Order: sequence, then C-alpha cells, then structure tokens
Amino acid sequence: MREKILACAVSLLCVCGVSAQVGGGPAQSAAPPVAQSPESATDLAEATRLSQSVVKLFSERRFDEALPLAERALALREKWLKPDEVKVADALFNLAALYEGKGKSDKAEPLYLRALHIYERGAGASEPRLAGVLYTLGVIRYRKGSYSQSAAYLERAVALQEKLQGAESLEVAGLLLSLSEVYVVKGDYKQATPLLQRAVVIWRKKLDRDDPKLEQYHDRISCMMITSGHNEELSRIFTAPEPPPGGATSDSGVLNGHAIEKPAPRYPEDARAAHISGTVVVKIVVDETGKVIKADRLCGPQELAGASEEAARRARFTPTLLNGQSVKVSGIITYTFNLSVR
Repeated sequence: MREKILACAVSLLCVCGVSAQVGGGPAQSAAPPVAQSPESATDLAEATRLSQSVVKLFSERRFDEALPLAERALALREKWLKPDEVKVADALFNLAALYEGKGKSDKAEPLYLRALHIYERGAGASEPRLAGVLYTLGVIRYRKGSYSQSAAYLERAVALQEKLQGAESLEVAGLLLSLSEVYVVKGDYKQATPLLQRAVVIWRKKLDRDDPKLEQYHDRISCMMITSGHNEELSRIFTAPEPPPGGATSDSGVLNGHAIEKPAPRYPEDARAAHISGTVVVKIVVDETGKVIKADRLCGPQELAGASEEAARRARFTPTLLNGQSVKVSGIITYTFNLSVR
C-alpha cells in the first residue's frame, strides 16, 4: 500500500504554492500573504526554493535530506501567511508525504488532516489537491484497519475525481479499485463487485488492448477475489475476452477446472515451522499441447511461492481450441496451504 501513496504523492507534491494536478494544469494559491514587508517576501521566496528542492529529493526517494527542508518551508509559510491559506496546506502536504515515505504514518496523518481542512475551506469541492489528500488518508486508514473510515475518504475521492476528470477517467478507475479493496476486506462483495466492473470497463475503453496495465489490473483483481475466497465473482467482473488475432495467446481466467493433472505442491518445511499458510495464486502460460511453459506467483505468501510454481509447472491441461485450432492460453491456478494437513 505504501507504494500507492508514494506514487500519488509524487504527482501531487506542491511547489511554489502550485500543485501538480493529476490530469490537469497547476492550481495557483489565490490568497495574498498577510504581510508584504521585505522580510516576508525574502522568507516566502526561500520557502518556494525549499519546496522545489523537496520535490526533487522526494522523487529521488531521499526523504531524510528533504525532511528538514520541508519543515523549514512550512515554518516560513506559517510565520507570514494566514493559517488557512492554501500555500500552508501545500507545505503540510509535502511534509506529510515525506513522513509517509519514511513509513511514519502516525506523523503523516495529522499533517494530511490539517491540509484537508484548509483545502476544504479555502478551495472548496473543486480542489484537485483535495482528491489527493482524501485518497492518501483513505489508504492510511486502510492500513490501520479502520475500514469504514477508509471507505468514507475514498468514496469522497471518487466523487470529486468524477467531477474533475469525468466518470470514465483512468483516475476514477484507479480509485474504484482502491475502494473495492476496502469493501472486499470488509466482506461487502455486493459493494465491491460493481465498482470493479466499472473499473474494468474504463480500462478497456481507455487503454490499448496490448497495454501491460490491463493484464496487471486483471491479475490484481483476480488475486484480491481469489485469496478472499470469491472466485465465482470473477466471471461477473470480467467479460469474455475477444478472440485473439492470428492465434495469439488467449486468456481464459482461472484454469483449475481444466487441469488433467494438478500435482499438489510440497509444503516447505521452513514455512511449516514458521506457521505460514494461505493461498498462492500463480499466473501460468499453457502451450498448444496443454503443457505449462511459464509459472509465476502473483500473490500469496512469498515463502510458499517456489513450491507453488514448481507444482504449477508439472500440471497438464486439455488443449484450448480457438476456431478449431489449438492456441496458447494464459490464466491462473491456485494452491492452498493448510497447516493442519500433513
């Protein structure tokens, strides 16, 4: 989850009181400073330079170097600007993103909350930076197990991005995926499934057919639903794939039911000793004869990955026919490791 926050923060870090918006141009802070003295102008110019350095260092993941600069920039803006100015919120956001990058959510969250309140008061519901803060708070709350609060933040972020970018934007699709993950953890599949269906429709409209992101999203959704024990929902989320041109690889989803042979994986002794169990989802490619030619873990405990991939490579499937011709097929196969089974 932290990588999601970092990706969001990189796109939203604020420089010079200007926030780089997802899918749009910069948004300039409109409120004038409280004082216009030479001292205030010098300090605020320094805050701008510091913020520029913070953004560069953040993009290079040099969080420790950036942290004192962000703290100084915030102090200078708080000294000369009104407490509810957007430029103060920008500095709060930058500092919070650095703490989050260092894995210190407890320090980041109150800063995000302060920024949220300023953006809400000073910019209103059309503020693009507000969407970024709402998303980040939603992910932090998710990681802390506060799923209802997480869903509330993410629902607001979805509604705001629909207004800003349109209901079928890629930004909205990404938020729908994050929100659906919260509902899955809560066990609310009635809410999660239609959100995932919407996201899939958007991706297929907006992305090229051979865009690797499509497969990545497919795999992420598959892992989420399978590891939660809801394989049956996949058929509702994904529509049937179009016939691949020229006998190219076809994607047939979960392949467990088409296996002629599906050897059970060995239970690694070190994993058993460490009481590691769970479901491993493996992405495989099956050739025209039904032989597995590639197997890679998608999700599940890393300690059980090697045994799962080895078992998957020994599996055999019935050949897949397309227009009467055998074709390669990609899909997923699952293995469940239970400590009570010897």
